[in-house]
Parts: sequence; structure tokens; C-alpha cells
Amino acid sequence: MTLTSLLTIAGVWIAAFLALAVFSFLFKDNPVYKFAEHLVVGVSAGYWFVILIHTTLKDLVIDPLRKDLAGGLLFSSSGALLDFLSHTIPLVLGVMIWMRLLPKTAW
Repeated sequence: MTLTSLLTIAGVWIAAFLALAVFSFLFKDNPVYKFAEHLVVGVSAGYWFVILIHTTLKDLVIDPLRKDLAGGLLFSSSGALLDFLSHTIPLVLGVMIWMRLLPKTAW
């Protein structure tokens, strides 16, 4: 057996267990259902976070800033400086919004 087929078999067994765990709620609220529920919520939150990082932070902030700084021509023209500031100012403001969640930095 190859590794791919073993992973496929394991995935099918995990999916079957989780389907039965969700259907176990029909009897009563039980620990198996709670486990499946928490697993789905955790995996969904993790997936959402990774997609958010790659599509928003990386594509819209980090890559343009890297492009602005890689050329070394940051202050060569007013257009390059405006591009840099148009990417940096929203980043700083966004970090300041997230800092409100930390008590020591919530000034």
C-alpha cells in the first residue's frame, strides 16, 4: 500500500466517525458529539484564519510592501513614496486597532 492510499483510508474512517458523532446528538447531548462539534469549530476557525492571512495580509499588505522596498527606489519619485505610504498607513492603523485587545496597550 502506498502512503496516499493509507491517508485516503484514514480520512474515510475519520469522516465516518465524525458523521456518527454528529448523529449521536439524536440520542442526547453527549461527549462524543461535543468533541465533534468542537473539532468542526476549531478546524473552521483555523481554516478561516489561514485564508485571511494569505488573501488579505499577504496579498494586500506584505507583497506590495516588499515590492515597494525591494526596488530601493522608495524616495526616487513622489509616486513611489505615495505607494509606500498607501500600504504602510493602513497597516499601522490596523495594528493599532488590534492593540486595543491587549490591556497594556489599550491606551
